Amino acid sequence: RRRRHSLRLQQPFSPLAPPSFLPPATSCLPPEHPLNMVVYNFKRIQVVPSASAFIDITLSKTQRKTPTEVHKGYSISRIRAFYTRKVKFAQQTFHDRLTHILDDFPQIDQLHPFYADLLNVLYDKDHYKLALGQLSNARTIIAR
Repeated sequence: RRRRHSLRLQQPFSPLAPPSFLPPATSCLPPEHPLNMVVYNFKRIQVVPSASAFIDITLSKTQRKTPTEVHKGYSISRIRAFYTRKVKFAQQTFHDRLTHILDDFPQIDQLHPFYADLLNVLYDKDHYKLALGQLSNARTIIAR
């Protein structure tokens, strides 16, 4: 008795997806064409805290995550290491939070023209770029 060999697909078949044996398609369209724009989910943007709240959040996290007591008998090198650890932790926390904020907000150049125009109407495009640039500059200064 002969068995019939059936064609087994390794991945589920989807009529919209290209077959896995074909190389990935490269677009012939220019990079600024609307079909090449990134699809962006605006709902994932979190509220940015005010400057004082941002500092309070970071410093309270630093207090919770690092040792808090320096005793009278510690050598000067141990005290220096204690405070150096606190400063480095605060620096890393500020850097991480600023990076998260910058990654959440879309870059105008990558937005669909409709959303770029809407952003320009609701919130001035130049002001938006300036604000993101200042955050990026602050992150660079903190990283030094």
